[in-house]
Amino acid sequence: MASPIHQSIISQLNDEIITSRATLPAYLRQQTQVLWGQRLRSFRGQWSGSIKDPDLGIKVRNTDNEMQLKWVLEVGFSEIYKELKNDTQLWLEGSPQISMVTIVGICETPQYRCPLPIFDEAGEELDPREAAGIPSDFEAIRTKDVILEGDFGPATYKGLSWVGQISEVWIETWVRDMHGEVIQRGNRVDLLHADRVELEFGDFLPPSYQPTITVNLERFRSALPYSIQVMAASRCQDALYDYLKRHGELQADDPDYRP
Repeated sequence: MASPIHQSIISQLNDEIITSRATLPAYLRQQTQVLWGQRLRSFRGQWSGSIKDPDLGIKVRNTDNEMQLKWVLEVGFSEIYKELKNDTQLWLEGSPQISMVTIVGICETPQYRCPLPIFDEAGEELDPREAAGIPSDFEAIRTKDVILEGDFGPATYKGLSWVGQISEVWIETWVRDMHGEVIQRGNRVDLLHADRVELEFGDFLPPSYQPTITVNLERFRSALPYSIQVMAASRCQDALYDYLKRHGELQADDPDYRP
């Protein structure tokens, strides 16, 4: 499941794309489609059998009047940078119709480790509701009670660290060169310090479309502190759920839950 920080990035890019299309006449808007939440399986070669859910994508109508996926966005924490780079190869090598892949990495320092369980001096696990004062009611774990020690973290709740400092958020663009090799286009941009980032879609968007979308990063940075607080509360809720589940205090059986 995407974290609140992921969702903030995806939401802004989605809004920018939709805004850029809004000024076009209806017949031109119908030449593209924004995609999200769709599971894709049609990969070729060594990537055959792979399944991916892009965080965001753009489809463009081809000469056969079919919508083809041309651009995808993948967002992840940068300790899995190798996986993000593998995603660029999967999309660009396994799906020849795709022209461009954008990846966003989030750096959390230190890397997150759940502060639960809590143990006493004898090594016995303590109930976090008693040891740390975490409420039994998930809804009582409120975002507004999360303490930010800096604009971008760390974030603590009940004296426990749930989010480290978000020290960097970067964006890269990957394409195929004239020989079909997957290469990075341009330089990595640090979204925490740059004024804006430009996504150049002109290579595959229909004529009359705006070829470059400019993303104002001030909006992202202003929303980031709240996203960090939401993520801290969410992680605490997940950890409490895991504790209650392990100790047989929950009756519900959710096969999709991942602590």
